[in-house]
Amino acid sequence: MALPSDAVEADTRSVTASLRKLEPGGPSRSFAWHKAVGLASVVLVACAATPANAPRVAARADEASPRKALPSTVGPNPPSSATARCTAPLQRGSSAGLRVDVLDVEAASPGLRCCAFLRHSSAHEDSTIAFFQSGTGVYTTAHGDLDGLAGSAARSGRMAVLSLDKPGIGSTPEGTTTVDREVFARHTMADLVACTRHAIDAAFSQPGISTHAKVLAHGHSEGAQVWARVLDATTSREADAPWLSRISASLLSGLPMEPVASGAERQLGVFLPFEIDAFRRAVTTHDDDYLLLLGMPWRYLEHPTAREGMGDVLDRIAMRKPGLRVELFHGERDRNAPFVPIRELVERSARARSTGRPALDLRLHAYPGANHQLDARLDTDLDALVARHR
Repeated sequence: MALPSDAVEADTRSVTASLRKLEPGGPSRSFAWHKAVGLASVVLVACAATPANAPRVAARADEASPRKALPSTVGPNPPSSATARCTAPLQRGSSAGLRVDVLDVEAASPGLRCCAFLRHSSAHEDSTIAFFQSGTGVYTTAHGDLDGLAGSAARSGRMAVLSLDKPGIGSTPEGTTTVDREVFARHTMADLVACTRHAIDAAFSQPGISTHAKVLAHGHSEGAQVWARVLDATTSREADAPWLSRISASLLSGLPMEPVASGAERQLGVFLPFEIDAFRRAVTTHDDDYLLLLGMPWRYLEHPTAREGMGDVLDRIAMRKPGLRVELFHGERDRNAPFVPIRELVERSARARSTGRPALDLRLHAYPGANHQLDARLDTDLDALVARHR
């Protein structure tokens, strides 16, 4: 979860009684949801502050408590509360003109599934699958207007680009985002991990993907935690993921080291302290009308994956795959996912490697002055990394 980053933090107290009685408001404001995240002035953005170009969710605030779980402005068109359908509309941004395979993959929870989208950049066989998973919230990647590694990979013209929607999220052929509230409310991080693994499995079975293709993966914020857990799951059962040995790079940006559940409350304390009591009541009473505004239903927050910090997850990976290289991209002014625990993680790993103990090969890319959404320096570094992996 990420609430307002530094870029949108100013004047949050001008919201009348903060999150009281949110009602649908105005058109979606471009695709900056992944860069300007949280509640600022009269705008609620219910998503992690992840790289640019995902739909924004806007709402007006007044004086009663929230009762509309999913704001009705997601993406360029209002969402439909219909059952999620896996459909790829006309592609935009860096994916414009690319051929798209639409995949329907199984989650961990019975009956839940995710839509995934595999975009082919090459006219021949793609030799690399670039996977990108962003952060908390209610949005679709079906339109292909993606940033982060996905944008760099699509522009390269040599990689297939794989993205994933959460359970309950879909799209119509015209580009309207659809949200099945009941399905979305049942998902946990374990479902995102399972969907990611199954989406990569399915990608390797698609025409146009080399049987020897490499996997290049980037997770930001919640997506970084998801990819770390994918590595944890696959290294414990390598026979279930034959593509594990084909991972050419794992990129984690804005990685929160703390458990999701406690991190959500800490971020509220930093950015919206006047919402702490309401959040705690919602968690205690399983009030998804409130919690879905933050993109995290109560089942998500109570699942074991939301109660475990990343230190334990990364330690397990290090024991099974010592020396595995992981690139960490982090802003030194990140208050959503503080920088100090990341620096301490890297230092601890370096000490372990120097004494011959099992450890990951962590490569830290620190950005002075950058906060959770990072900045153009990340885009430059990702373009260079993609160029090296072509």
